[in-house]
Amino acid sequence: MTAPVVLVSGAGGGIGAATVRRFAAAGWRVVALDLDDAALARLPAEGVVARLRGDIRTADSCRELVVQAVAAAGRLDALVNAAGVWREGAVEECSEADFDAVVDVNLKGTFFLCSAAIPQLKATQGAIVNISSDAGRQGNLGAAAYCASKGGVTLFTKALALELAPHGVRAN
Repeated sequence: MTAPVVLVSGAGGGIGAATVRRFAAAGWRVVALDLDDAALARLPAEGVVARLRGDIRTADSCRELVVQAVAAAGRLDALVNAAGVWREGAVEECSEADFDAVVDVNLKGTFFLCSAAIPQLKATQGAIVNISSDAGRQGNLGAAAYCASKGGVTLFTKALALELAPHGVRAN
């Protein structure tokens, strides 16, 4: 049997890179996705079958990245959404550009990578892991945009789990 395949967004960052290493150590084939080419290049070679540079802030890009991942690895058994953006400051000082950056990566990117991956994951009865934060459950001072985005991820994931359970796909 061929080893299962996981697509990890934010693969070059701290949590993402640790996730890549852990899946590779467990024998999975990893498709690493990040916006940062240098961060992708720093990932270990073992287990990484593809390094995709991509921006998850649009639905079209998410669909294309999932197509590329499946083309590179032949299938998709899991998706880990580890990409994340943090902006700090008071609400009245948060620019629309900063708010959009946080929500577009943390919530919209997570939503549309899931959306694009679901047909593949239904076929393999796979799994989705969306990385949220304690900030998605409680307010943090100076991080309202981040809290809003991670609160959205938390509740989106709960709704997604209910939607996908009848298809044998887990979402956590």
